[in-house]
Amino acid sequence: SKMMLAVGIILFVFKQKKWILKNLPFAKIVAPVLIILMAVLMIPVGQRFSKLIDPRLDIVMDDSFTYDSPLNGLNLRLIQARLGFEILHEQEAWIFGVGSDRSQKLLNQKYIEKGIYTGYKNTDDIGYLDYNFHNQYLETTVRSGIIGLIALLTIIYMVLKTPSKYLFASKWEISLILIFFITESVIERQVGIVYFCIMYAAYFPNLKSINKK
Repeated sequence: SKMMLAVGIILFVFKQKKWILKNLPFAKIVAPVLIILMAVLMIPVGQRFSKLIDPRLDIVMDDSFTYDSPLNGLNLRLIQARLGFEILHEQEAWIFGVGSDRSQKLLNQKYIEKGIYTGYKNTDDIGYLDYNFHNQYLETTVRSGIIGLIALLTIIYMVLKTPSKYLFASKWEISLILIFFITESVIERQVGIVYFCIMYAAYFPNLKSINKK
């Protein structure tokens, strides 16, 4: 999320460069604020990347884990992907998925079953419990099956095939968000839902003009 926010600031500055140059006195005030904000955001982002120096991919297929297993942003996502496929196989839910109401519950059960850190009883520490799949494509597949994944890919195709002049954002910006879908369950968050729907809904007001042409 911090990476997306950092990228968003960069895109904003890039798209508003003409306005910034035109309003240079105001920009002189805003620019330092944006630079400071970017610097603050890069601290946690840098810390996350530093943990990937030793990704420990050898533990991804382990049958069990302990509280001190060396999990990081990369191998944890691969383990979550593995657990997602296991859930689909065990529930025989490849076509229609397990349902949005059961997806996280089944994933939590897998965390407990595999011994992935789940915090301490009678404390606010719940470890990795309630961590989603951190991959929107996988999240959609587990929740709604292959049919749901096809629906999501169809939506993406409809957006990308639309002429750029009718879109809320440029196609390379939309493509960047779709890349983030690989590392985050963007639509599962409230902000993610709003963000995605704003871009996608931008397609509909122009349907009449598109059809006329």
